[in-house]
Amino acid sequence: MAAAALVCPASRVGAGWRAGHCSSPYGRLRAPIAPVWSAAMEEGSSPSQLRRERVVRERHCRLHLEHRLATAERLAAYLALVDRPLAALLARDRLRKHSMGQFTYRSRPFRLLRFELVPSLALIGIWEQGELGILSADCRIEGLGRWERALDFGLQAQLRPVADGLDGWARVSLALPTGLPGWSRSLAGTALEQVLDRIERRLHRGLHDDLCTWLLDPAVSG
Repeated sequence: MAAAALVCPASRVGAGWRAGHCSSPYGRLRAPIAPVWSAAMEEGSSPSQLRRERVVRERHCRLHLEHRLATAERLAAYLALVDRPLAALLARDRLRKHSMGQFTYRSRPFRLLRFELVPSLALIGIWEQGELGILSADCRIEGLGRWERALDFGLQAQLRPVADGLDGWARVSLALPTGLPGWSRSLAGTALEQVLDRIERRLHRGLHDDLCTWLLDPAVSG
């Protein structure tokens, strides 16, 4: 079984990032990144109509594989399966497949002050131009009652094969109603860092172990 190491310099998020946009190499997932301050929404009594500001956290990760079968070609073949690496990266028992590359994912609870929050995401996975892209299409955060739509969680991630393993990044964001105390942004940032920590652990453990199992499958290795 291969040994794995993660190197996650927070200062680099990938060559495709530039101010205000995510320049993704896979066209169908090319999407504008919301600015720190969200576009003004019409005021009203509904939580979904509140003005919101977005807190963002990003991380670059690298999974180093010391495995004789872990060639760039085979790593690309694994990521191109889409469903399998996505299920390995997330908890399989919390992932529900709807069609090829389309899932809903119900996260384990997060504690935020007195609230126990459970994000439920619609996820899209796509293999294009040599990279696996993951994008949240919709999210609902359970545990806030009628204010569940007041918080908007977003996820974007990318994985690609390199000479000695996998290279990628993840970006998570949370849109908060404006006018909250200043410490709320710091608290949201801490919660987002916890999400990135979970993604890191799953990359290092779940996806690494599943990838090594797949590489050792005689049907794959020949």
